[in-house]
Amino acid sequence: MSQHDDRAGFRLDAPPETVDDDPPLHAVVASRLVAVTPQTPVRTALDLMLAHDVHHLPVFAGPHCIGLVTESDLLRGVAAQ
Repeated sequence: MSQHDDRAGFRLDAPPETVDDDPPLHAVVASRLVAVTPQTPVRTALDLMLAHDVHHLPVFAGPHCIGLVTESDLLRGVAAQ
């Protein structure tokens, strides 16, 4: 889907000024970040997702975000064991 493709009823990469009622990110993001490290056990990450009702967790190594782990990623990992 290109930025000009409107098949799904929305536009990707639209400049902010093109959407009048679109709130800025600071108005909708969580004020408290739930994150994991590369050493976090899979079960702990899944428990955090359940406890905080999220489906993605940023992965931090020190002060740097090095990735994003999804619920699907974790479940595939558990199923492969």
